This record gives sequence, structure tokens and C-alpha cells, in this order.
Amino acid sequence: MDNSSKFKKLASYASKLFNGDSLVSVSLVGSVARSEPSKCGSDVDLLIFIDNDIVNPRYFELADKFRRRAKNIFHAPISLQIITPIDLQTIIAPTLLPGYINDGVRIYGTDIKNKLQKQLAKYTPREKSLASFKRILFERYHFRKTLTKLKFSRRTATVKDEALASKRVVFIIKELTNITGLVPDKVLERLGLNDDTLELPVSPHYFKSKKYASTVSQLLDRLVLALKDYLRQDGPINLDVW
Repeated sequence: MDNSSKFKKLASYASKLFNGDSLVSVSLVGSVARSEPSKCGSDVDLLIFIDNDIVNPRYFELADKFRRRAKNIFHAPISLQIITPIDLQTIIAPTLLPGYINDGVRIYGTDIKNKLQKQLAKYTPREKSLASFKRILFERYHFRKTLTKLKFSRRTATVKDEALASKRVVFIIKELTNITGLVPDKVLERLGLNDDTLELPVSPHYFKSKKYASTVSQLLDRLVLALKDYLRQDGPINLDVW
């Protein structure tokens, strides 16, 4: 079954499950929504927007049923989040909004892209850059944790582990490019990245080379420090948001 058929099947189930509830909107986001080739361990990302800041407990039960049905349709792990208007205004980082807007596929209810676009428009370029910087620090922190698990645990690293490490590196490079407008080609080359797609190859031996892993980690550290200096040119760095 192709993705288009899966989307229709999921939409049909959502229509029956939520039964015309006008407070609920469901969107598919992420790599599956973009119809990218599935990778080992990739999640299917679902976003349920409830247009009320007081969430009726029954929605959690419905969301769980929906998640289980989605898992049966896609045969993949499901990442599902419920958000409300106040979440959109306070905790959904501007780094996430463009992906939700550009890649989102409506599954049920009103298309929430207009709400997302209005929220994104409220942020200044400086606020977007600082939010991206904070997300970079978060991804680097978890990249280190993943790398430590791969390098020093006695078990054999799985392709899923390596894919996760790769994904974090790719995210960091993309965000660096978004903020500064340029990441030197030699940096991409040393990281094994493709300048057009910014995709990392995933293979069973990819992160088992200590030399390679150390090179990636140190380059990311240098890039983050350079970005910190870049952002300081326009004022103090305040990361007390998102």
C-alpha cells in the first residue's frame, strides 16, 4: 500500500472515531508526510490540535485508539502529540512550525496551517535564531548521549541507533545553515554530508570508527561556538524560551 492510500485509510478511520467533532484537527507531519523513503526506526509523526485549552479526558482515550490504528496502517512506531492554543503560543518552538506548515497533511478536521502561520509571523528573526540555537544545543546534548551509548556499551550498535545519531547531526547542520545562511562546503564534506540533500548515509559501521565519531563531535562543538559568537553580534543571548 502506498502512502497516499495509507493517508486515505487513516483519514477514514479518523472521521469515524472523532465523528464530526469540530474541536479536533489531525495532521500528519514529518518525513512520512513528505513521502520520503522510510528508514529503519523512523517514527510516523501525528499532531492532534484541540481548539480548547481545557482538554476533555476522553480525547486521550480517542488519541490512543487513533495511535494504535495508525501503527497498524503504517507498521511503524507512532509519535503523537496533542496541542492546544496555549501550547501553540508558549511551548511549540518556531523551529518546528515551518515543517508543520510546509509538510503537514490534513487527516481530519480543519487545516490548522493558518493558525501555525499566524503564530510563526509573530516571531522576529532574532527570536527564531535564538530558538534554533537552543534546539541545536538540545540536539547536540542528545547526540553525545547516543554516541556514548554506541561507542562504549558492550552491545552492538543497531542501525536504528546509528540512524538516530545521523538524524541529530543532520538537524544541527540544517539549523546552522538556516541561521547563518552558509555552512562551508569543507565542513559538509568532512561530515560526509551531501550539500543538496544534507542526508547522512546509514550503515552498520558508520559510527563504529572512533576517529570519525570524534571528528564529528569536535566539528559540531566548533560550529556551535562559532554560532554563539555570531549571535552575540546582535545582542545578549537569552534562551529562557522554548
